[in-house]
Amino acid sequence: MTLSLVTGAWSYLGRSIASELLARGGRVRTLTSRRRPELDPFNGAVDSWPLQFAAGSEPAPGLLDAPAGVDTLYNTYWVRHDRPPRGQRGTWIAHPEAVRRSCQLLDAAKKAGVRRVHR
Repeated sequence: MTLSLVTGAWSYLGRSIASELLARGGRVRTLTSRRRPELDPFNGAVDSWPLQFAAGSEPAPGLLDAPAGVDTLYNTYWVRHDRPPRGQRGTWIAHPEAVRRSCQLLDAAKKAGVRRVHR
């Protein structure tokens, strides 16, 4: 049984990907900035890790640990616009910062030996 890492499994796109992987009999780990929802859509089947980035170019220690043992990374984090969408709630991350953070995530996946990346 393969282990996949999905960013943002508590959000719209990541949730859809995680649901499909679980339906196919896979195991799923998520990197997320959100807490597990009170009504967990996966009934505890998704292992949740905090998505934390470092200020520099090197990945944060927790980001280096999350891809361990993972076969495939499904990266939904990079999806950004050049300005906040209308009605944006919470902190907005600009595209250049999202690119820098995505590079950290991809570096961590490479160091962990992740074989495939979908974005």
